[in-house]
Amino acid sequence: MRRRAFLASLGAGVAATTGGCVADGRVAREIAKEVRIEPLTAWWEELPSVGGNGALSLTVRADQQFDVYYFTDKSTFSQYRLYIYNRAQTDGATTNDTTAESTGNTTTTGGNTTAATSDSSMPAGHDDISQAAVPKGDSDKYEVQVPDDGGRRSIETEGAHYLAIDHSNYGAGVEVKRFQDPLSPFIDLKVIDEESII
Repeated sequence: MRRRAFLASLGAGVAATTGGCVADGRVAREIAKEVRIEPLTAWWEELPSVGGNGALSLTVRADQQFDVYYFTDKSTFSQYRLYIYNRAQTDGATTNDTTAESTGNTTTTGGNTTAATSDSSMPAGHDDISQAAVPKGDSDKYEVQVPDDGGRRSIETEGAHYLAIDHSNYGAGVEVKRFQDPLSPFIDLKVIDEESII
């Protein structure tokens, strides 16, 4: 699986693609690591197909507030990615992405920033999974947990789907300033293919 991130570098941690099994399915993708996200950028991961019958478990925790977006198709994700790329170009943020390419649609550095940042071109992603981080109890951490009971959330995607941790001012999300500190979230994710029953 090809992975890209809109970062200059990643923090310490591990990520693994695994064929291991759990009750009622197979672990198709597992991530447990900390990443570094510069202001006005994002980290994202393309997730494997679960054949329309799967589940995910997600916890993201950081010292600053942030947004999580989950996109169930390439079309909506490509709009999000184009916004991130154009925002980085406009504001001078650091990004590894030099073309804002997406499958079947490549936009160079001369892309249309106005179109990329209009409300109609800023999909919010999955209604239940896409959300802003909230304070974690009495600690100084912010957290997104899906589902909120720590179990699994059913997903019915066909083909690739995408998880993004946002530090960019996208949409009506958390406000981020150009010279704000980088975000260093710890991401704990499992994607389960429930077609592979043990």
